[in-house]
Amino acid sequence: MNIIPSIYHMIRIKKYPFDHLCFMLILTFLTTADTLFSGIIYSTGRIVEMSKQSIMTQC
Repeated sequence: MNIIPSIYHMIRIKKYPFDHLCFMLILTFLTTADTLFSGIIYSTGRIVEMSKQSIMTQC
C-alpha cells in the first residue's frame, strides 16, 4: 500500500508546476462560477419578487 502514494508523490513533484496551474485554474473557475450562480439566483429572485408584486397590485 505504501508504494502507490510514493509513486503518486514522485509524479506530483515532476508535474508540480502544471498541477499547481491546473489547481489555480479550477479554483478560479469555481469562484467565477459561484459568483455567476449567485448573481443568477439573485436576479431570478428579484424577478420573481417583482412578478409577485405586479400580480398582487393587478388583483
